[in-house]
Amino acid sequence: MFELFGFQSVALVAFTMYEFYYDIILGGQYLFKITELHKQYGPIIRINPHELHVSDPDFYDTIYAGAGHRRNRDSWHTDGNGLESVVSSPDHDLHHNRRAALPPFFFMAATKKLLPLVEEPIPTLISRLAMLKNTGKPINLYVFSAFSNNVITEYCFGRSEHWCEAERFNPSYYKANWQSINTAAFRTHFPLFPKFLLSLPECIAAHIPRRVDSLTAKKRYLRKLINETKNLCLDNKNAKETIFHTLLTSDLPESEESIPRIIDKAILALKEELHEAKEEKSDGSALSMLELEKLPYLTGCIKEGLRLSYGPSTRMPRVAPDETLTYKDWVIPAGTAVGICTVVAHHDESILPDSHTFKPERWLGDNSRRLDKYLVQFGGGTRICLGINLA
Repeated sequence: MFELFGFQSVALVAFTMYEFYYDIILGGQYLFKITELHKQYGPIIRINPHELHVSDPDFYDTIYAGAGHRRNRDSWHTDGNGLESVVSSPDHDLHHNRRAALPPFFFMAATKKLLPLVEEPIPTLISRLAMLKNTGKPINLYVFSAFSNNVITEYCFGRSEHWCEAERFNPSYYKANWQSINTAAFRTHFPLFPKFLLSLPECIAAHIPRRVDSLTAKKRYLRKLINETKNLCLDNKNAKETIFHTLLTSDLPESEESIPRIIDKAILALKEELHEAKEEKSDGSALSMLELEKLPYLTGCIKEGLRLSYGPSTRMPRVAPDETLTYKDWVIPAGTAVGICTVVAHHDESILPDSHTFKPERWLGDNSRRLDKYLVQFGGGTRICLGINLA
C-alpha cells in the first residue's frame, strides 16, 4: 500500500472506500470516474489502496504479457465470482495448468471445422424471424444469444439446447447472465455473499429471486448440462469427443455476450455489401462462412462492433509477482495490481478518433493492420479468451 504513494490520484483513494461510493452507491460509475481522473492526473493513476490504472493502450502488452512472463489475476477481482474455474484462477501457474487441455479445441483449424455446426441453426433462426416479421411487435435481439447458445452447447457438451426453436427464444439464461454482470461490482466488494449463495442447498436456492441470485441460477443450469453430459459419456463410450469430455477424462488440478452484442450493433450496416456479394454468385446459393470472411465492410462492421461491445467492461488487472514494470518515468513495484480497462483502451481519441461513433470505415485498407493491436475486447497475453477464433 505504501509503495504506491508516488502515484497521483485523489488522496481519498488510498485510505477510504472511494471506489465503493462510485460503484455501489452511484451504481457502476467508477469506470467513468477513472476516465476523469486520468484527464486530471495523467496516464497512470492510483484507483484504490492496492491498484493502479493506465490509460495508454501501447502499454497493454506489457501488463497483459504473453509466454515467459508470470501474470496473476488480482484476487480482489476474482473472489466475488464464487467459482473456482479457469477464468477465476488468480495464480498464473494454476491457471496455466487448468487451461492446458483446452487450446486444441480453439485453434483456428479446429474452429473452421465447426462451420457446419455454426451454420446448422441459421435456417431455423431465419424462419423464426420471418414468422415474427409481420406481427407488428419488436423483436428483442437476444434471439442471437439463443443462436450462440445452440452453437456453444453443441461444441462443449455434444448437445444443443435448441433455444432457436424455443418460445421467445428462451431468454431466461440471457437475463440471468446480464443480472450476474450487473451485480459484479457488489460481488467484488462483498465476496462472501456469492459464496454463501452458492453453498445453499438446491431446494433453498431455487426459491431465491433470480435478480438476487443470478449466479446460482447460472450454476444450476450449467450443473444440469454437466451432469447430463457426464452420464452420457459414462453410458456411451462411443459418444463423440467434446470439450467437456476432454476435461472429464483429464488430470487437471482442482484448485464474457460478445456475439449477441456485436450483432446488435452491426446488423443494420451490412445490406448493400451482402446484397452485392449474393448477386455475384451465379448459382444463387447462400454465402458460405469463408466467403463472408472476405467481405471488407462486413469485417469492418464486426471489428467495430467488437470495439464498442467491449467484452468485459469491468477492470481485469494483472499482478506481476516477480517482475518490476516500468512505464515511462514510473516504476511499478512487483506484486502490484495494474490494468487497462477495455473501455478506456477502445476510446483513446489519439488512436481512434471519434471513438464513440460506429465507423466500420476505420478498419478498411492498410489502416486496419495498424489498429488491430488496439482491439483488446478478448483480453491478451496468457489469459486471452480461448473462444476468440470461435467468436
